[in-house]
Amino acid sequence: MIEINYLPFQSARGHQDRGMMKWMVFFLSEHTTSLTDVILREMAMSHKDYFKLNKENSEDRREYCFYFQVGTTQENRIVRNYLYTGLK
Repeated sequence: MIEINYLPFQSARGHQDRGMMKWMVFFLSEHTTSLTDVILREMAMSHKDYFKLNKENSEDRREYCFYFQVGTTQENRIVRNYLYTGLK
């Protein structure tokens, strides 16, 4: 829920705006999709089967390496499929 405790009126603080909540979910979903696209594009361009999350960007200040199995289909050799295999 969106934090609205700063509002001066009790009636406004008690209001639950489902439209705003839906908008925030949409906003986060769109940014997550964009981030996923950027990560997959970088993996494809560099021909790597992993990406690293450095410790400066992780919440617990630890470095992570996410590994994927990369493959193609019989129908289209240009399209790559990425299957997440785990952390190492």
